[in-house]
Amino acid sequence: MVTVQRLDAPDVVTMAQCVAIDVDAFPYPSSVFVMRPARAPVWLARRGAEPRVVGFLAACERPGRDLYVEGLATAARARRGGVGRALVRAAIDFAGRAGTRTISLNVWTGNDAAVDLYRSEGFAITQRAREFYRPGAFASRDAYRMVRAAP
Repeated sequence: MVTVQRLDAPDVVTMAQCVAIDVDAFPYPSSVFVMRPARAPVWLARRGAEPRVVGFLAACERPGRDLYVEGLATAARARRGGVGRALVRAAIDFAGRAGTRTISLNVWTGNDAAVDLYRSEGFAITQRAREFYRPGAFASRDAYRMVRAAP
């Protein structure tokens, strides 16, 4: 069972676990976990009673009432186990309660598993962002911009 909670107070151990997952999942930091403003929530996922973080989703509220997903990553040992889906659903629920209009994100065009997850949760590709990523980060530099309406 996956449990999701919001990171509401600075917790060095938890933030270090998120950074370790981020380093393993991305070729560069996707998110900053220290000194985040109140309008930049982070959700953590754990399995059952296990204290170790197995995934995170970091977001920020943007002008125009959009919740932008900065980064979502799952520990390698926890992938394909519903962690990413649980995190996306937590962000969707938050967006509905916070009164945002949309939830948006960018995802590498070669990350088929992530694109499929986001589509299954109601996101649609709205554009292809050419040269979104820095050279060498991924096999190509393009990203999809994906958006869904908040509930």
